[in-house]
Amino acid sequence: MSRIVPNSYQTPNLYTDRLMALLTGEEWKTLHYALRRTFGFNRERDRISVSQFMNGNGRLDEAGRPLEYGTGLSHGAQLDAIQNLMRFGVLVEVAGNNRENHGRLWEMNLDESRIRFDLMEER
Repeated sequence: MSRIVPNSYQTPNLYTDRLMALLTGEEWKTLHYALRRTFGFNRERDRISVSQFMNGNGRLDEAGRPLEYGTGLSHGAQLDAIQNLMRFGVLVEVAGNNRENHGRLWEMNLDESRIRFDLMEER
């Protein structure tokens, strides 16, 4: 049995319909990594470090291969992508004690009125 279809996560139509064309490839990869870590595990939010965004969570499968690889971005590109997604109001850092060893706590913004399409269109 294929693991592709049954083992999947949802992407909000808003992101594909309205954001995909406005985001860079790095931002799109970062957004989808965050979606996988949240919606893919039936969570509203998750704690994700910059290194996890870049390289995955470090867990291995039965054969010793990484379960995930992250975005594959360089440190600078990853920081830029996160910062831009925050500035655009797409990726939201949850307030509170948020700088633990396991990364910042993130959630996805699903309120279209709070997404800064104007900033994405200006660049």
